[in-house]
Amino acid sequence: MSRRRNPNNLSFTDADYWSGWLPDARHINALPDPVRKYIHDLETRCDPAGDIRELTLLRDQNEALQRKIEELAAHQQSRQ
Repeated sequence: MSRRRNPNNLSFTDADYWSGWLPDARHINALPDPVRKYIHDLETRCDPAGDIRELTLLRDQNEALQRKIEELAAHQQSRQ
């Protein structure tokens, strides 16, 4: 596959780019305009109030906090 660059200087090669691709703002914004518009339209139609996005973010935050609590509890146990 030939290398090409997008406006955000992200590399579009099979191994380098797509293996580390995440659906975050930086990667979405680096996609070609028609694809970005399609994704934005899907998001708008599927979650117009943003509830699913908010619940997903809260779930991720809750999991991170649970891991931190377990880490702190283990650290506290090791100090005793």
